[in-house]
Amino acid sequence: MKKITICLALTILFFACKKTELPVQPDQEFATASSEKKGGGTSPTVTTTAVSYILSFGATSGGSVSSTGGGMSVQERGVCLNTSPNPTIAHTKFPSGSGPGTFTTIMSGLAGTTTYYARAYATKSTGTTYGNQISFTTANPNYGTVTDIDGNVYTTIQIGSQTWTVENLKTTRYRNGVTIPNVTDNTAWAALSTGAYCNYNNDEANVATYGRLYNWYALTDANNIAPAGWHTPSLAEWDILRNYLGDLNIAGGKAKEAGLAHWVTPNTGADNSSGFTALPAGSRYVNYTTGSCSAATPVHFTHLGYNGVWWTSTNAGSDPNNSWFIETDNTSARFYRSGFLMCFGYYEKKTGYSIRLIKD
Repeated sequence: MKKITICLALTILFFACKKTELPVQPDQEFATASSEKKGGGTSPTVTTTAVSYILSFGATSGGSVSSTGGGMSVQERGVCLNTSPNPTIAHTKFPSGSGPGTFTTIMSGLAGTTTYYARAYATKSTGTTYGNQISFTTANPNYGTVTDIDGNVYTTIQIGSQTWTVENLKTTRYRNGVTIPNVTDNTAWAALSTGAYCNYNNDEANVATYGRLYNWYALTDANNIAPAGWHTPSLAEWDILRNYLGDLNIAGGKAKEAGLAHWVTPNTGADNSSGFTALPAGSRYVNYTTGSCSAATPVHFTHLGYNGVWWTSTNAGSDPNNSWFIETDNTSARFYRSGFLMCFGYYEKKTGYSIRLIKD
């Protein structure tokens, strides 16, 4: 049975992230279980899942609760955590449903390069039963900085094999010092086929938090918008990040800033366990369609607080006016990519989106 458990844990570890920088060592796992009862009654069998997807800000674990031994009456199950052995629900806990069955839990808000001890738990009216203990060490945050031509300093972070800026781009000049035009007029913006930037609602006060919005032509201008040693990411590079963070349906939650300081409620699934700190900087849409859901104003600012959208440097199919982009929103944990706007028509290269940079 022990060999089967270890094989299962290794399989979960492999498919969850393909590569774990700090894998759980076999001698760190303890196949003991305990219970704290308030009265009589039997206890379900609780097993802790091996820790996987270990980052500097969080990790993934989970467990299983048997249907026998009172498992059907489990009111809460999850994983508890502490920096000392034998954690209990009196310490930090991450609930994940109720009743019997298997479950997965994202443990977020952790400190980098820190050893933690985790146990699955199942609580019913008569007390709490704990699974085997597993210890793991979070990754080094690997923070750094990069400075653009304007002197803006960006925090950087290593996520898997990539290093990203943690903030949206703010520069008003290309790498060689050439000025990027700031175009505030909607008609002039819609007519552009060269690089330009704007501030959301043409308000400089939005820049410190959300960065600036750029059309696609600024992203790919030969003058180069990124500092030396950095570049604007391709669709393939965004895909590497998304796959490392899990998949389409959960990667956005791992990338989004947690809480409601900048995101409109509910900010579903956001825990920023990757450190990417995605913010809802909104967009400046350019819309030429006349369908029933088209905007009254062909060029308009929209979705600040609701959506974060970032350009890729990759064309979308054969359409010369369209490029792939990456998006996440406040109502899901998805991190999705698209080359078209389902309601308003096409996301043309004239549209204003945010830019993140990736290290060469």
